[in-house]
Amino acid sequence: MAYNRNYNSYSRSNGGYSRQYQQQPRKRSGAKFTKVQGNDGIIPIVSAWRVNRKGELLVLYARPYKSTATHEGKRGIFYNYFVTITNKSNYNVTRTSGLLYPDDRRLLIPDFGEIVTANGKGGTWCSAVRRR
Repeated sequence: MAYNRNYNSYSRSNGGYSRQYQQQPRKRSGAKFTKVQGNDGIIPIVSAWRVNRKGELLVLYARPYKSTATHEGKRGIFYNYFVTITNKSNYNVTRTSGLLYPDDRRLLIPDFGEIVTANGKGGTWCSAVRRR
């Protein structure tokens, strides 16, 4: 059997049989919303992970503040959340606040311009900055 320069597929002399294997792209982020029984009833907790451009693993954990209340905004009801982001390569910990929209299952982190959402397959943690 004669191979062409691609080395992954047979040439046309073999009847056009192709053996091209395309590897599925690796997942670069994930998010999960879980509900936990707290003192005030059932509260949602957000956990997420992401690999940044340097190849470092970032882990996010978000929980409500102790005295958080329901607020009304343009997009609907939201809660103030305490967000902890840990870089697992050098263990730097960043603490900030976020806004959780329970109807959309979306956590906004305004200080970094990022969104964590559980919609879709496995959830995502991505940048919310739109480039034109």
